[in-house]
Amino acid sequence: MNIKRVALLYGGRSVEHEISIASASNIHRHLIDAGFIVYPIWISKTGRWYLQTATDMLLPHLSSDANELLLQMGKGILFKMNGEQLDIDICFPIVHGSNGEDGVLQGVLDAARIPYVGSPVHSSALGMQKQFSKIIASHLGIPTSRWKTVDVATAKRMKEDATYLESFCMNDLFDFSDTIVLKPVDGGSSVGVHVVQRNASDAVLHAINEVLSYSESCLIEPHITEMVEIECGLLEEHGHLIVSGCGMVHNDDSTGLQFLSYEKKYDPTHCATMIIPAPIIDDHARRIRQYAVQFGLAVNIRGFARVDFFYQPRTGIILFNEINTLPGMTANSHFPRLMAHQGYTWEKILLALFESATTRFSMMDSLKINR
Repeated sequence: MNIKRVALLYGGRSVEHEISIASASNIHRHLIDAGFIVYPIWISKTGRWYLQTATDMLLPHLSSDANELLLQMGKGILFKMNGEQLDIDICFPIVHGSNGEDGVLQGVLDAARIPYVGSPVHSSALGMQKQFSKIIASHLGIPTSRWKTVDVATAKRMKEDATYLESFCMNDLFDFSDTIVLKPVDGGSSVGVHVVQRNASDAVLHAINEVLSYSESCLIEPHITEMVEIECGLLEEHGHLIVSGCGMVHNDDSTGLQFLSYEKKYDPTHCATMIIPAPIIDDHARRIRQYAVQFGLAVNIRGFARVDFFYQPRTGIILFNEINTLPGMTANSHFPRLMAHQGYTWEKILLALFESATTRFSMMDSLKINR
């Protein structure tokens, strides 16, 4: 592996645009420290690509004709003005959320024949779609909470037919808790999450419509009390998935919210903290780690991921929550801390990610395209 020049992609057409910039800024610093040449590429909220010059702690996001880039399928990244090719060895996409973590960007990079860090198209898409992840977890025998989904057409019917709305809340959600959680089916970073009472049908419909302003489908789950969030990191090393120990998210809930909010995840002044190792029964921790690897293998995780679970200490109940195929990599993010506790420095993480990416690219490039 001879990786020197890294294109670092960040930003994107997503509500997690700013988090992507923060992740990329942190990754950029560690890439420079490890001796790599980095080409920061900002993707605007309109989807256009611009080469940046890093001058401070936070990566810039400037646009002009002179620094705009284009992709040519089968060839790579080119400067728009003169068609000159950007000379890179690998791409590190850290575009969180839609159009970046859901397989869209991965498909573009595959078509342009650019090796990239992280999971391929199908793994990214399955990980991003929460209901598909839950179906896979259930099939694998990994426990997960009940769920329902509501699309735009169903929400429209609810608005027009109060009886149908009432029936949905009281009958379709009958075996849910009195309090329910509504979220975008393909969202992240707690954006668009609502917690409401199931019997307050108007509030339920309002929350559904709010969620549908972020996604084409709304996922509804019961709100389970006395639960804590347990997370595990996955890192591919020499073709094998390494799982970190369990970390427990500590949220003092001073905001009064009943879930881990965007601010709690990312605001350095009052963000949630992580306790590593998680103070839970050893057998339960082993089971969570086994579930994390089992799920990661099932969806063909490459590079890295973070797998999140809910855990009820009083009963020992473990519930799969979601997988993040492009986990946050900010200074406060949990994945680097989980792997650090496992003995992985930033440089060791980067080398493992690049080895995974180049190995997969070489394998895919060697596949037959003629009969």
